[in-house]
Amino acid sequence: MKTRITLYKKLKPEVKKKLQENYGEFEHSVKIIFKSLHEEEDYNALTINQVNNLILFSEIRPEDIYDFANGDFAFKEI
Repeated sequence: MKTRITLYKKLKPEVKKKLQENYGEFEHSVKIIFKSLHEEEDYNALTINQVNNLILFSEIRPEDIYDFANGDFAFKEI
């Protein structure tokens, strides 16, 4: 049986840390982000709104269009 690797497991430590730091002030929004990351396995399954919120509340910015398109700004390869 194949082990399920969610986006949450692929999240870069610095992104996860920033989301956790913003949890106190933006609890509801960060909970929604974490929920979607626990549910999805592929970056392309996220909606534009979910990616936008991930960028907004992690304070991590994609370096270029390819970084954004592939999710490399937030996720590591596993």
